[in-house]
Amino acid sequence: MSCNMIVGITGISGAGKTTACNMFSAYPDFQVVNCDELALETLAPGTKCFSEIVEYFGDSVVKNGKLNRVEIGRLIFGDADLKRGYEKIIFPYIIYKLIKITACRAAQTKKNVLLDAPTLFESGVHDLCDIIISVVSDEQLALERIMKRDNISQVEAKKRLSTQKSKDFFREHSSFVIENNSEPESFKSEVRKLIAKII
Repeated sequence: MSCNMIVGITGISGAGKTTACNMFSAYPDFQVVNCDELALETLAPGTKCFSEIVEYFGDSVVKNGKLNRVEIGRLIFGDADLKRGYEKIIFPYIIYKLIKITACRAAQTKKNVLLDAPTLFESGVHDLCDIIISVVSDEQLALERIMKRDNISQVEAKKRLSTQKSKDFFREHSSFVIENNSEPESFKSEVRKLIAKII
């Protein structure tokens, strides 16, 4: 694989994307960029994006001077229109920051950039990628993992999954798809094989 390639990794919540990203980060060929962390920077108090979000939702989403992401999540995962409005505000800021960071890191490190992006397709970030990897799993397994990870009810977990792309969508729009329906070591083995194949 040539230097400075951009690989995007996404998938269904609870499928194991974070585990796969951590494995990629252990290889010297890759520099991982976490898009959730970029979103936090974009939403920091005092930024233009912060002001637009408060104007959109109202002061109820502000807690101790910062955006209350738990409250925002509760609102957008229960209302598709609110979610679209939120994404319309935040995604352009994230993409702008992402383009600057990936170009800078690729030039400085000469490594391939791995974009850890839960909303890769929704944000349009997939257009920046040379390779797209999606991690998926059966719905029931994903629900159990989300409930355990985030300490939320099955109802709340189902709301989150209902707003995401389907497994069929990921299969149709990805370069590679990894299924995570078995033991953790089996999944990790598949990730290692994929990393070796890409490198």
